[in-house]
Amino acid sequence: MNYNDLFLYKDGKLFWKISRRGLINTREVGTINKGYRWVKSDLLPKQTSVHRIIWEMHNGPIPERMVIDHINRNTLDNKIENLRLASRSQNSMNAQGKAGRKYQFPRNVYKDFEYNGKIKYKAQVCVNGETIRIGGFDTIEAAQIAAINLVKKSHGEFSFIDVSN
Repeated sequence: MNYNDLFLYKDGKLFWKISRRGLINTREVGTINKGYRWVKSDLLPKQTSVHRIIWEMHNGPIPERMVIDHINRNTLDNKIENLRLASRSQNSMNAQGKAGRKYQFPRNVYKDFEYNGKIKYKAQVCVNGETIRIGGFDTIEAAQIAAINLVKKSHGEFSFIDVSN
């Protein structure tokens, strides 16, 4: 399917090239569902996300087992410069936690063990299905610094560091 025949891309938005009832469509295509913009039409084989269509219009088919990542984590910002090819693992590394959810410890920090009433903490991240741990920290803050460094080292350009909690 050649999306360039169906859609006009302009500043992160798609518009139908095919006019309906002879009228030029000036409204952005698609509806928002679960934080993404989707297009459903009898001209498409199935409901498709706008960010995937835009990627394919600019770069061709998305390779198997790859997804399109929103660099700034805003899933409604579909400008081509905000989209990049990623594995599912890389995409999840760039994910933001659920809004308003409170955690006992900062992201990637966990209780390691407790011995004689003294608690130790660990930094832990998952990379391509493999868990990497660094443990034995006396404070949550020390474990958080280690977690931030571990995320930067293991996730590279896909790292998302949220120090709010």
